[in-house]
Amino acid sequence: MLLRALLLVATTVFLARLAQGLRSGAGTQAILAAAAMLASAFVGYGSRIVVSLAVKDYVTVLRNALVSRILTMPIDRLHQVGPDALRFSTVRDCEMIDMMLSAILAMAFPALVMAAVAFVGLAVLAPSVVLPLAVVLLAIVFARRLWTRHLHQRIALSHGALAQLDEVLAGLLRRHELAVSSAREDFEADLCAKAIDRTNGRNMAAVHTIALVGELDGLIMGWAMIGGIALLVAGAVDATFWAHTVPALFLLFILRGAMHTLTQAGRDMAEGGAAWTRVKALLAETGAAQMAVNPAPYAWQVEANALDFAHGQSPVLQGVALKLHGGKVTLVTGTNGSGKTTLIRLLLGLYSPSGGRLEVDGMDLGAVEQESYRRGIGYLPQAPVFLANSVLANVAYGQPDADPAAVATAIATVGLAGAISALPEGIWTMLDDRGSPLSGGQRQRLALARAIFGHPRLVVLDEPTNHLDAGGSETVARLIRALPGAPAVLIISHDPILADLADFHFRLAGGRLEPAAAPAVAKGVQ
Repeated sequence: MLLRALLLVATTVFLARLAQGLRSGAGTQAILAAAAMLASAFVGYGSRIVVSLAVKDYVTVLRNALVSRILTMPIDRLHQVGPDALRFSTVRDCEMIDMMLSAILAMAFPALVMAAVAFVGLAVLAPSVVLPLAVVLLAIVFARRLWTRHLHQRIALSHGALAQLDEVLAGLLRRHELAVSSAREDFEADLCAKAIDRTNGRNMAAVHTIALVGELDGLIMGWAMIGGIALLVAGAVDATFWAHTVPALFLLFILRGAMHTLTQAGRDMAEGGAAWTRVKALLAETGAAQMAVNPAPYAWQVEANALDFAHGQSPVLQGVALKLHGGKVTLVTGTNGSGKTTLIRLLLGLYSPSGGRLEVDGMDLGAVEQESYRRGIGYLPQAPVFLANSVLANVAYGQPDADPAAVATAIATVGLAGAISALPEGIWTMLDDRGSPLSGGQRQRLALARAIFGHPRLVVLDEPTNHLDAGGSETVARLIRALPGAPAVLIISHDPILADLADFHFRLAGGRLEPAAAPAVAKGVQ
């Protein structure tokens, strides 16, 4: 900024000498004035780009920090804050912070320096000047017409990148429980980082164009003034008047532009301040506890003893006792609101119990290495979620190097091989984030294929036969019985076909888990 202020002073001096009508050396003064203006434009453009790069890098760090905070946020707190608010802060609030910082560093501060220099210069040269600059203004309008289309294209690309980032974050929030329960946070963070980098690139392209347009405006005005002065030197107009007013006129336009810039920057700073308050509050949220390096599960004996859970003062589960046996199927039924989803989230490690213990291999769940535990679970939520990606990527969620043959085997296991092979590109066919173009039943089976992919040790299925007919339910029942590795299976369902399949059958009512059949007759398992 100091360099640009010095260039402004130099330009004013050259204009003053040129306006004095000194024919000898007038050409030199004109060249020096034009060169000083060009140098000033380059300095202004370069400084804005440097500042904008620093701001974009900071906002990229800020957005990635928010994604990390989302992925470590407890499930109940995430629902309390709300997915829409989290998306808004990560996309829109960060963009307003970007605008605020750019306004302060690339607009307000330089404008203050230039305004101060211009004000001092005007006070010295002339308190008032006439502004016969209609020709210059027309030239600027014409030039802007030429640049506007390109500028709008850049801004549209920037807005498109923001919309894509919004979509990626929407998918992250829909898959949040799946990501955390299967320890795929790194995969989701990588998807978001790529979208954030793309947004940063598009925004920088727009910044380049905006900065260039801003400097070209001033450059055209300055060169037009030099042309007018050249006419004066040639004797076309009384040079006495212009010798005093031209330099002051130049400074007056500098001051006017600086004031306009400060006005614009003030609006951006006001909006950005409120956005920064919201983002700061989110970053201050306490994340889920980070577990130390602990033993990984080995036998996968999962057992709940006198397990309690409450939302505030409202009890949800009371004294729940449940043991999941390897190679056995446990079925839990219950009315809506009876606590089935809460029980699942406790088993997945997404909630911490209010009382009692949840043990894995005789150790408290908190003492088990969490990533190994969660990656050993195959989870099918009641409302399956999908990536806007290929069938293969959806089955091998978070495993980009997965063997396509293993994915095809999982798809065939759930009876979906024919439907997938009929798609235009088979397992490489792209799905949207709701699973289209697959039907409801096909989506359910695909989500089931994901749950069993990789031979999990504990399989948790929430209403796995939703959207399936009787034949589909029987296929799922056969699949569950034939799962490789003899995992423990927990099913939440009212499907009578699955009830016949179960080794253990419990009913959840009033927060308490009771056997639906006497343990002694539960298929002979003790």
